[in-house]
Amino acid sequence: MVHWIVFLIIGVSFFVSSYNQGLFYDQHIYVWQVGMSILFLGYVLYLFFKKKETIPYLYLIVFLIPLCYLLSFTNAVTMQGAFDQFIQWMLFAMFFFVLVSLKKNMPSIQTGMLVLLQLFGLFIAFLPFLTSWEWLEYNDAILSRRFSSVFQYPNTYAAVTMALLLFNIMYMSIKRHSALSIILFSLPVVLYASTLFLSLSRGAMILLPIIWFVGLCCLSFVGQVKYILYTMIAFVGGFVFFMFFSNEWGTFETTGQIIALLLVSLLSTALVFVIHQGLNVKANLTLSNKKLRYIFPIASFVGGVALVLDFVYKGVIYNLLPENVQNRINNIGYETIFEDGRLTFFFDALDMFKNAPIIGWGGDGWSILYHDYQTEPYVSNEVHSVLLEQLLNIGLLGFVVWIGVLVLFVVVSIKAFKQSADGIVPAGLIALMMLLGHGAIDFDFSFASIWLLFFLIFAMVVPGQPEFPTFSMEKYKRPAAIGASVLATVLVIISSIYAFRFEAAQRTAQANTQSSNKEEVLEGLSEARDLNPYRLDYVVNQASTAVELRNEDLTLELSNQFTNVQPLSGTAWMQSGNSYASFGYIDEAVKRYKQALEYDPFNTGIYERMIRLTSGEAASLKQNGKDEEASNVADQATETYEQYTNTTLEFRQNPESNYKDLDLNKSSRFLAGQAYMINEEYDSGIEVLNTIGKAEEDIYLRAQALVIHALEKQGKDEQSKKKYNQLKNQNDKATSYYEAYTPFFK
Repeated sequence: MVHWIVFLIIGVSFFVSSYNQGLFYDQHIYVWQVGMSILFLGYVLYLFFKKKETIPYLYLIVFLIPLCYLLSFTNAVTMQGAFDQFIQWMLFAMFFFVLVSLKKNMPSIQTGMLVLLQLFGLFIAFLPFLTSWEWLEYNDAILSRRFSSVFQYPNTYAAVTMALLLFNIMYMSIKRHSALSIILFSLPVVLYASTLFLSLSRGAMILLPIIWFVGLCCLSFVGQVKYILYTMIAFVGGFVFFMFFSNEWGTFETTGQIIALLLVSLLSTALVFVIHQGLNVKANLTLSNKKLRYIFPIASFVGGVALVLDFVYKGVIYNLLPENVQNRINNIGYETIFEDGRLTFFFDALDMFKNAPIIGWGGDGWSILYHDYQTEPYVSNEVHSVLLEQLLNIGLLGFVVWIGVLVLFVVVSIKAFKQSADGIVPAGLIALMMLLGHGAIDFDFSFASIWLLFFLIFAMVVPGQPEFPTFSMEKYKRPAAIGASVLATVLVIISSIYAFRFEAAQRTAQANTQSSNKEEVLEGLSEARDLNPYRLDYVVNQASTAVELRNEDLTLELSNQFTNVQPLSGTAWMQSGNSYASFGYIDEAVKRYKQALEYDPFNTGIYERMIRLTSGEAASLKQNGKDEEASNVADQATETYEQYTNTTLEFRQNPESNYKDLDLNKSSRFLAGQAYMINEEYDSGIEVLNTIGKAEEDIYLRAQALVIHALEKQGKDEQSKKKYNQLKNQNDKATSYYEAYTPFFK
């Protein structure tokens, strides 16, 4: 009974947690990690003291992965990210270990996990439909008419539903099953198949047939017959429902769409059931010749090539598809897998890896460092590859451990399958291949819920009594088990303490920042930082509040801590520069802005701040008659503008959809032009100022006033007078602006 209670708790937690945006944000994980730690310690202690229960000590090897994350702390670029990833991986390790322990002590829980997987799949697949039918409100469950579910990202949604579709089809194809099992696994396949059309994920469209083909090659001839027929039923049914749902075959309200889904699903289930029963034991014996196994893979390969050619040349099948699906297929090409500059991400990630090859940069290292390593001005806080993410986070040492643990689980699963022929093993491995394959070219595994799904499937696949590769260690078994248990317990306690502190800090910060009393806000943020000193947001917000209170000493003290929290972050250095600028420390602010640009050279916000600060100061000095000092400060503004131009010009001339906004605002361009004028570099100043259009009237008038003065200084009196008269005719304030800048040109 205890085992089922624990399983029920872990299953409900799996469901409920995923509703929170698939646990994409680290802050959403803390409470679940603490809860899992309590469950883990309580359940393991229960197993330890009950003589009839056993603990699968060998599976404690999964805790080597979070241990590698702990080792990466010594080189972590952000301690917050390092802790967050360590906490996450402790959650995954505990989740997996509890599940395999449950299965070992109560084998019937394997069936419970199968049901849990199907319920989770239905929940994920159905959520966008519920939003479409206005039965449920969930932000971005449908994103630009593409289904995305809790992930708010269509590609991850498709990867999950296709993995579950492959699992069900593969499982039903392995051997004979009960009628109840066939119903359980065949009912959702139409729904899953329809999501490929509704998500329009090109990555899933490419990877699905590849992974499907691998599954086909692993089956017997009879299994291949089932596999192909079940796939055809699923996608024909899925396409029919999609056409009803998208109103391609008429207009259907919610009720009509639901009826269509039920009818198509029931018909598909009936067909699967008939096929499953029809291919009886006699047929299995008759068609058991191993040479027959090569017929369908060859035929499928030829059929796949024919389908690709049909799509390329817009043949019969292509023309049966609705326009939005056709458009998506038309856009499939080499750049599909590496869209949005993804190939550039990968090369930049490898350059980053070279500088920390052994233990990596710690958790979330990419999100901080990519600005420094990027060769193009893309925006991507995710590296878009689970493989590269692990390589960057924990280095080659950790990556080898990570791969080694997963491969070990696969090996023992295959060995167990050879003995029992349990269909869960190949079905689970194919589903894992789909998840991992798609995750290798996208950021699916940035969602903690995807990792939990991954380890749920692995927990079903691995045997309760594992046969690890044989090596003699009989006399070391007990000490090794005790040592592994102690290490795992220590890691659980450490991670749960920090998760609890981080959760408490988050709640404290949120509660106190709502106050209108700035002193209370300051105190609340200070309490949050006592609990979690690694989060940059807390100290930045604290400094911003101190600026509002005009508390100079506290602001500057906090400002120096920005760069202690994230020393290689352009954002941290920029925020530190802002603090110094707030109290007039120009030289120190500029110094910090320059350091920020070292780490983030495509950040236009830093250029704008530097130009505004230095050009404004130069203008003030000029007006006070300090020409030499003004010229020196103006040099800094013009140098900054030229650095900006040299860094961004190529990319502004050849923009890509994923690039940052590289345009300086009008105010910064005006101030850069003003700095050129102070330095008597009139041609450069005129060139910059003439980029300012008439949309912003005030800045335009100021810019043109400076241009008129510059033309006069160059001896172009006729041109200057003509422009001045034109400006006066356009606006009555032209004369006042012109006169305001006269001191700059004496």
